[in-house]
Amino acid sequence: MKFKRFKYDFILIISVFLLFAIFFVTWLIVSNGNKKEVLVERKDIEYSEVYDINQNQTIKIDGKISEVIIIIEDGYVYVEESGCSDKICIHTGKISKIGEQIVCLPNMVIISIKSKWVRI
Repeated sequence: MKFKRFKYDFILIISVFLLFAIFFVTWLIVSNGNKKEVLVERKDIEYSEVYDINQNQTIKIDGKISEVIIIIEDGYVYVEESGCSDKICIHTGKISKIGEQIVCLPNMVIISIKSKWVRI
């Protein structure tokens, strides 16, 4: 009788451990800090380009109403200049985490941080 109960407890412990291991490995793959990329899109003309977040560079995109200047620097991305009236894209500041976005609606430009491992 005691052996049967121990057997079920052992199965439960192993199951919980395996579930934790699966979640941990998934988290490691998705949130790997050096495996990020910058996705720049212009929605009205189906433009999409991917850049390395670890390579410092200046990107100029012709938006719907004006040019948008995007800076990738030291693992961060931000909009330096845009001709839109509200400047929300500039005031968003620097982004660096997977899932963060900068959006310039008047220019139809979206800048996103994506994982190189998983594209959603």
